[in-house]
Amino acid sequence: MTNTNENLPRSRGRFLRAIPGLVMALGLAFAAAPAQARETPAQAESAGFAELRRALDGFFVILAIDPASGEMLKVRSEPGGVEIIRPLFYLDVEAAYADWISGTVPQSHAVVAANGIDVIIETQGAAVWMVGDFDASKAQVAIDQPALFYVAAADDQPVLQTFSDGQRLPMFVSYNDAARLLDKAKQSMTGLELKIEQSDMMGTLQAIITGEVIGVRLVAPGSNLRWAQENQRGVRTLDGYVTEADLAMQALTGE
Repeated sequence: MTNTNENLPRSRGRFLRAIPGLVMALGLAFAAAPAQARETPAQAESAGFAELRRALDGFFVILAIDPASGEMLKVRSEPGGVEIIRPLFYLDVEAAYADWISGTVPQSHAVVAANGIDVIIETQGAAVWMVGDFDASKAQVAIDQPALFYVAAADDQPVLQTFSDGQRLPMFVSYNDAARLLDKAKQSMTGLELKIEQSDMMGTLQAIITGEVIGVRLVAPGSNLRWAQENQRGVRTLDGYVTEADLAMQALTGE
């Protein structure tokens, strides 16, 4: 697996090469990468932030909120060897649940799903982003240096999926979500060698803002959306949370 952004679709003049027989009901295609677009820095910054909003459409993150102060959970970190206190949020509610069980997340805190773009704006990009142990191990990164997983062909051209705003490259927080797309793509694109690749998450977001990368869609784990729906029903504590593994077991046993 690679850990670069070199294979992502780039420039505002991106074209899609729809190969006959490969764009199935699943909505998959391959992306080509033409020359860079020419924009002034101000235009690129404005367009880049708009593209970031599109990339994070429907992307939920998980916050632990102190009910007394209304502030996000904060942790000590040492970027560049300087100790500072930074807000923390989770890219996967399952990771938040593991920390809730261990006591890292105080059980008195409200645990809520929030739009990723809103949290980035509120924290000015200075927060600590936490991912689960499994996904960190798959990417061979630290849990506070998350990666994104995506599906590509053997020639490194990424596989796209159709969203409401057109075809984009889905980049998953969850390795298992990328693996499920890989299985579906193999069924639709028979005879092609496909694989899971990865990219540094923070580097990808920065490249979107600067206009170097467009046409991606970050996809949060489905458990985050499930937790957002629990929030809508008034649930704010992880006490009684049902994990994805438990749900899978219930589906198998019919319980």
